[in-house]
Amino acid sequence: MSDLLTQFLCWHSCLEAWEILETTHEGTKTVKNSKLQMLTTKFEEIRMKEDETFDEFYAKLNDIDINSETRHQRMNLILKKACKRDNLTATLEEYIKLSDDLKLKNLALEAEVKDLKCKLEKSNAQLQQFSSGSKKLDHMLSLGATPKI
Repeated sequence: MSDLLTQFLCWHSCLEAWEILETTHEGTKTVKNSKLQMLTTKFEEIRMKEDETFDEFYAKLNDIDINSETRHQRMNLILKKACKRDNLTATLEEYIKLSDDLKLKNLALEAEVKDLKCKLEKSNAQLQQFSSGSKKLDHMLSLGATPKI
């Protein structure tokens, strides 16, 4: 983050800083709109397929999250506010705090995903046990044996 602060100090005006940051992190408005449209389509179409593992589904969700614009939009609001009041130092502190908050939220989401994976593995193990027992019962019935209840 100190590199970012150094870069800010080298720029001559808020507008110049804003334009460079906006282009660097988001691209032009056309690119931004195109990315947003693609992400919206991806999100609307996301469904877990029957033959898809949880890890594959999570990877798709994670891809959408990583590419989402919401984080950048919040950071942009902070930077716009700074340019209006010409106070870059306070804005950088807000920007750093927001980045830290996002890291914490990401860690919490990762913990939730690990918990879900654990539950999914447990469910899969139970399903396999049930399937194995069902196959044994089918085999016994095909041999003419009567199950003891």
